[in-house]
Amino acid sequence: MDDMARYSYLISAEDDTAGISIDKDFIHDKHYALVDGYGRIRGFYDGLDPASINKLIGDINLLLKEDTLNP
Repeated sequence: MDDMARYSYLISAEDDTAGISIDKDFIHDKHYALVDGYGRIRGFYDGLDPASINKLIGDINLLLKEDTLNP
């Protein structure tokens, strides 16, 4: 999961990740990314903003509905 966050989606708590070992680094910040079953980012949310979290919950429900329509 760390490799995916850092290299696939370029989500990192650091601006410059050159020379940082992923084995010794823990990636975290206040943001959430909603990723679908195809590995596509479907949304990016501020985990400290209640409105953003409500949007995330709504987007999760939409994504679940999409998934049931396309088995």
